[in-house]
Amino acid sequence: MPAPFSVALQEAYASVPATEVVLDTIEIHAIAPDGAHIFTTPIRIVRDDADLLATLEQDAPRDAGAQVTFLSFVFDLTLQPSQATGVPELELGIDNVTDEIEDALDEAVDARAKLVVIYRAYLASNPTAPQNTPVKLIGTRPVADDATQKITMRCSAADWMNKRVPSEDYTRARFPGLSR
Repeated sequence: MPAPFSVALQEAYASVPATEVVLDTIEIHAIAPDGAHIFTTPIRIVRDDADLLATLEQDAPRDAGAQVTFLSFVFDLTLQPSQATGVPELELGIDNVTDEIEDALDEAVDARAKLVVIYRAYLASNPTAPQNTPVKLIGTRPVADDATQKITMRCSAADWMNKRVPSEDYTRARFPGLSR
């Protein structure tokens, strides 16, 4: 399994050089129950004061290997308190969202689409590839607060509720021992 962070990103986190800036990015996809993408272009944002032109990994779900623009937004990922039961969750909060983003998320909710949230870290000095293994999360319950222009959404590492159990079909062809 590849290391979750590149050597350059590990060094940046460990030494915190003044010349190196880690740029956190989020990409949001909405996938309809029939597998179609709801958004023409995924929502892509960077936590910075300027837009970021960066190259996606070769196996990205959309625009693989292409240079794309991440729009400048303020966002936070907050780990929720530990619980004895349930799936561990993060809360994604995006501040000062535009009407376009709010309308797109409303459309996704109306279509009962699955929201896929992908976290990537880039180095400002090297936006040619993500410096971490992209982390895919499932977003649920997006809530827009019109007064503060903030959207919050719960994100978890897996879609356990829609996972097929058992995940394999035990047939006589694959498992001859089932026949008597």
